[in-house]
Amino acid sequence: MDKTISRNICCECGAKRVNCCCNEDYYLAVTINDIRKIISHGFKIKDCIEAAGFEEKELEDEQWWKDAMIKIKNKLYRISLIEKKDGKCIFLKNRKGCILGDDRPALCKLFPFWIKRNKIIYYDDFCEIVQQKIPLREALDIIGETKEKIREYYAEVKEDFLKNHGLHEKLTYLLLQKRYNEFEKAVNAKA
Repeated sequence: MDKTISRNICCECGAKRVNCCCNEDYYLAVTINDIRKIISHGFKIKDCIEAAGFEEKELEDEQWWKDAMIKIKNKLYRISLIEKKDGKCIFLKNRKGCILGDDRPALCKLFPFWIKRNKIIYYDDFCEIVQQKIPLREALDIIGETKEKIREYYAEVKEDFLKNHGLHEKLTYLLLQKRYNEFEKAVNAKA
């Protein structure tokens, strides 16, 4: 990719190389609110949401992230988006980007940033913005976000995973048992 950056960097990147929406090494965890938005678009849970298993060594170093994992029979889980067989996000459409638009999951909106020690940092180096070493302020402008919005997305994820841990646990059991109708009822009961 050349050094020209436009506001469409994410779509341009996705058309040229593996990116955040096409990386088979990542599971994208979703909040309860994310799941509600996905359902509101008419998608069926069994087609787009799964209980993804994790190894302890795969976890981030932040304690709250570890504490928010769901442990069932000595295995760790998190409710995540299903990927297509080619590793692409289920909601990514060729050359059109995310079909969820502004309703895409909070972690998608947060990427490629994270909050560490109350400071916004770059999270992963496979993002084109990070690879080109674009300063944070300019990067936020390019993707049309602000520091405040990044902090909001991060807070939304952290609060949901910790505050709704019991509901995440119940939903994970239902996913593992393929009880999708009960899953949707449980999600909507907390609305």
